[in-house]
Amino acid sequence: MYEIYCKLRNCRGLKDADVARGTRITKSTFSDWKNGRSSPKDEKLLKIADFFGVSLDYLRTGKEKEGEKYYINDETAAIAQEKLYTIEDIYALPDGERAELIDGQIYYMAPPRRMHQKLVSELTQLIGQYIKAKSGSCEVYPAPFAVFLNADENTYVEPDVSVICDKSKLDDRGCNGAPDLVLEIVSPSTQRMDYGVKLFKYHSAGVREYWIINPMTNTVNVYDLEHEKGTGQHRFDSPIPVCIFPDLEICIAELLK
Repeated sequence: MYEIYCKLRNCRGLKDADVARGTRITKSTFSDWKNGRSSPKDEKLLKIADFFGVSLDYLRTGKEKEGEKYYINDETAAIAQEKLYTIEDIYALPDGERAELIDGQIYYMAPPRRMHQKLVSELTQLIGQYIKAKSGSCEVYPAPFAVFLNADENTYVEPDVSVICDKSKLDDRGCNGAPDLVLEIVSPSTQRMDYGVKLFKYHSAGVREYWIINPMTNTVNVYDLEHEKGTGQHRFDSPIPVCIFPDLEICIAELLK
């Protein structure tokens, strides 16, 4: 079972500390598991399975029960349905209701808080000013901005901030394919999605760099999905290098003053 956990963790580029933070399970639980002192209880195993978007059976055996379908029970209100939805269902939602679509499943989005919106605004302006000063070709878009991550009708996300450098991916609907840089700002209701499912989806879709900005811990996880050398965790009060823009650094604390 621990080997299966390691595969799930490693393929997403995560560390035990990231899973502990996303599941709210103590780090010592993972240390004891690794060293064979004890295995997590069922309640904790369910949280771990939920974090990775797999069933408890899969976490234990590496296989799903026949006919079983499992969906993440996130506080963002994922709908566990047999039907696979498409972008047309997203467009049919009532006015003012936002949701994302991942592998044909709908995830409703709660209204963002003020600090969330301040960070989105400041980051968009800062990156936009940098691109303009460099006469760059990249474009930056804040949410709500449609990203058809796999250039199909079954996965639609609205990253908090998206940077796209290949203008051929852009049309009137949004971005068709992976942005070069994605920034997500964590809230209590989205951390399992941001640290788990979205990290995996962004990595597999070809996003070059992914930031998870967590105001609850004052930390930023940078995932250099293209080269890996820039991957690391930073504090809000530290200048953080942007991997795709070698001479740009961002200090989150400065943006919040």
